[in-house]
Amino acid sequence: MTPQTPLTRRALLSSSALAGAGALTVIPGATTSSAVPTRTPQRADALVESFGIVVHLNWHNSVYGKHGRVIDWLERLGTRHVRTRVGPNADALDAMAELARRGIRVQGTCGLFGEPQSMNEIMRAVDRRFKRPGRVFDAFEGINEPNNDGVPWIAETRARTKELYEARRRYGLGYIPIVAPALARVTRGGVQGSTTLQQARNLGSLERWVDIGNMHVYPQGKAPSEDIGHLRKCARIVSGQGPVMCTEGGYFTAMGYRGPSNPVPHHVAAAYAPQAILEHWLAGTQRFIRYELLDEPDADRKDREGTLGTIRTKGGDWRPKQDFKPVRRLLHKFADPGNQNFPRRPLGMALHDAPKNLRVATFVKRDGTHLVALWLDRNIYDPNRRRMLVKNLKEPMNDVVVAFDGRRDLTVERLVDASYRRRYDGVTRRRIGLSAGVTILTIR
Repeated sequence: MTPQTPLTRRALLSSSALAGAGALTVIPGATTSSAVPTRTPQRADALVESFGIVVHLNWHNSVYGKHGRVIDWLERLGTRHVRTRVGPNADALDAMAELARRGIRVQGTCGLFGEPQSMNEIMRAVDRRFKRPGRVFDAFEGINEPNNDGVPWIAETRARTKELYEARRRYGLGYIPIVAPALARVTRGGVQGSTTLQQARNLGSLERWVDIGNMHVYPQGKAPSEDIGHLRKCARIVSGQGPVMCTEGGYFTAMGYRGPSNPVPHHVAAAYAPQAILEHWLAGTQRFIRYELLDEPDADRKDREGTLGTIRTKGGDWRPKQDFKPVRRLLHKFADPGNQNFPRRPLGMALHDAPKNLRVATFVKRDGTHLVALWLDRNIYDPNRRRMLVKNLKEPMNDVVVAFDGRRDLTVERLVDASYRRRYDGVTRRRIGLSAGVTILTIR
């Protein structure tokens, strides 16, 4: 999203090979042989580490100015990473220090397109305020969506990225990685390139100054897998073939909006939000950062920018939207803090009669418990016609047979339906119904 002024809206190792190793390969529509394959899962806590959310600690005249309240809700959600603008403002820097004390680290966006503030000033503020900046910041990020203002932007973007790199080095902060500037999706032509791909090519490589690529993936009301591959390609033109983050992505719920994007109903956002985290995991995105924590208090049915949050703030009564709890359940379910150098216990598991659009990711906790996430990569809502494609999100849309290499205790849960929990003791096979959103199997 375009950066805004108050009152207006406007690790490096997590590669595709690492994330993809957690997936089970299935043969759609086919039955597996009697030999159950063994898969090496990924560590469950790594999924929690792969998620973050955008806040705006520098928007002092907005709801984000209530720093204590914001931090409390971040803890309640279960996230360990936030993305916010970093600058010399003492109040915002103090809030970042409090985040660090609570185990939440900051990815700091640095500078704004067209503004006079230097990267040196930003790095100097970080150096002076924090004795150990590496405990507060997990990354610095270049100027946000510089191609989104309708004016020539390439020369400034290249200059400011180099400036950030040199300022980081000047203050001895080279151990904190730099994330490349993210380009906004171009939907109606653009300046210095008529498409996002063309703009990335025209911007050219910034690889000498950045450590991590960057993309913004808003699926425009479609399933979360939409455009990840294309926008990753654009990002790597700029940053090289290393890891890529998605530092903005999500859905807005202003159903009265008419414009270049598409809203989704609240219950559709609730199904898609955890799915987006897992889609990016399978795609190898180093971190998916949801945009954003809070809705604007005065947002109405036509306010696209004001309804991207996961918490309503109208009237000062902050309440979770429907997508908050499924994400919270996912993060709390997979959280497994502690020493991560434990052996990953293999899982003997096969999937029979898998539908073509089945997606699977497997994980293990330190105590040997396996967690398997299943979801269907399909649209459950038509954003152009604004109609549901699924009558009841809690009812199965498809199913799959799960087979184990021996007797296992199995628990099945659906993130869109907190009341759904089925336990089966000592099973070797079980047919599982797949509803919208993510189904979690706990296997012991």
